[in-house]
Amino acid sequence: MIFFKVLSNFILLTAATSLLFIANIQAANLPEMGNPVNNKLSLKQEKIIGQEFYRSLLKRNLVINDPETLSYLKHIGNTLVNQL
Repeated sequence: MIFFKVLSNFILLTAATSLLFIANIQAANLPEMGNPVNNKLSLKQEKIIGQEFYRSLLKRNLVINDPETLSYLKHIGNTLVNQL
């Protein structure tokens, strides 16, 4: 039962994080990724934006810090990658 609750919370967290990420990209009007000609942000600026985004996730409790859950999710990810 706990497993399904953790899994459903993880799915909701992933969906919410994805939506926030997409909304922030659209709102920030960032340059096109992958085309170095259009880069308008320095590495320092990119780092600052990344840190601000991470802090906003922390404020909304959207970061999983439970070692047992993180270990389980890492195990699932490794299992999936090994089956490719």
